[in-house]
Amino acid sequence: MSLLTAALTDPKVGSLLMEMVDTGKPLPMDKDRQLFELLVIATERFDNWRETAKDPVKVTSDFGHEFVYNPTMNYFGLSP
Repeated sequence: MSLLTAALTDPKVGSLLMEMVDTGKPLPMDKDRQLFELLVIATERFDNWRETAKDPVKVTSDFGHEFVYNPTMNYFGLSP
């Protein structure tokens, strides 16, 4: 799970990340807490999927980017 994947698949994460990039400053405390909670949720969803999925899953973001998650591959794309 990466921040980029979360930003591309969840519009709320994407907008908070872009606000941080646009301003070049840390988010205000309330938005920072919201971003943290959204990333925890995204990580938990990914972890739950990773533990239960058997086949590769293709995810297409709202922007048309495609990601293929394969639980049999490690971080570097190598089989265990």
